Amino acid sequence: MAMNDGKLDALIQQIYDAALEDALWPALIHELALLIQASDSLLFSLPGSSHQTPFILAPLTHADADAWADYASYYRQHDIWMLETKKQGLMRPGAIIHSDRLVERRAFRQSEIYRDLLKPKLGGAEVNMGLVMLDEPLQDQSPPLFLSLYKSAFDETFTAQDEGLIRHLLPHLQRALRIRWKLIREREMRQLREQALEQVAVAIVLLDAAGRLLFANRQAERLLSQGGNPTVIRGYLGGLDAYENNAIKQALRQARQGIGSTLRLNNTQAIGTRVATFSPVTAPFSEQLGTPARIIVMITEPDTPAFDDLRAFSKLYQLTPAETRVLKHLLQHRSPQEIADTLHVSIKTVRTQLSALFAKTQTDNQRELVQFSLSHLFAGSMQIGE
Repeated sequence: MAMNDGKLDALIQQIYDAALEDALWPALIHELALLIQASDSLLFSLPGSSHQTPFILAPLTHADADAWADYASYYRQHDIWMLETKKQGLMRPGAIIHSDRLVERRAFRQSEIYRDLLKPKLGGAEVNMGLVMLDEPLQDQSPPLFLSLYKSAFDETFTAQDEGLIRHLLPHLQRALRIRWKLIREREMRQLREQALEQVAVAIVLLDAAGRLLFANRQAERLLSQGGNPTVIRGYLGGLDAYENNAIKQALRQARQGIGSTLRLNNTQAIGTRVATFSPVTAPFSEQLGTPARIIVMITEPDTPAFDDLRAFSKLYQLTPAETRVLKHLLQHRSPQEIADTLHVSIKTVRTQLSALFAKTQTDNQRELVQFSLSHLFAGSMQIGE
């Protein structure tokens, strides 16, 4: 069937619209079938095992759930069209396969899949023009992905003009499907990473380069809702007074330049002191998060038992109880002298334990040790707090 350029351009636009919205695929594939006078159409992927059902993006109009269950559990193993496609080495992207070139039609009518499935349940589909859309492995997708266009015994066979039209649209269909899978993977990975951030027991805030709030996990939402420093002012992280606000702005400027810093933020006695660590976020990591985040801020409350549970980390790096206590206070941004005073030990003892911590974690100084420990916490490898 011939199409003018305007209709063809509109159809191509529909293809790319479907890449962004799964609900548009059935109508699109059905329209493709109508263009070449096919009686039905199907966009699907074979299951990875006999215990799975096929992945169907655009279903046959005649099919029902029972038909697909029958195909998945039994008939897929006896699908002679598919078996011949594999046997003849046609399972490659962009291949257009005509059933009459695979199996002689009289023989096909005698096959089990035609007699027991296609004829009684799927409208008597006897002629097929199939396309291997994609055949490379995709996450959560059992390749290959097929487009099948069907006609019954009473319809005229597919013509060279039909194939030419489909071949013209094929690159657009392939590109749209790849866009679809890429968006799905990115959305799923972003959700997983955000879920991981939610599980971290430290308050975590993601900011763009200007300091605008992009994401706050539950712990951060709890702290911000209580008031005090830091706070969010018109969508941006800041401080309640000029001194704290300027300090936060300076920390943000340093983070934009790739320099991390730590601030001790004062609050009322009811809220208590908070410590905010500002770190730059690399562009690749920001892309993995699916946000334009450029700065990560980890907020702790040194006067609360946020770092009481370092068991997993201590066990992993074989820290002694004394070394674990020193690390806990170090993560609360206390100096070695403050740690010695708090634990009622000498500064020499604290330095000895710090040296042991550096050796066991293969870090060279206190800053590296803190960043290394927090990175384990951030990655979810260490559970801090109950």
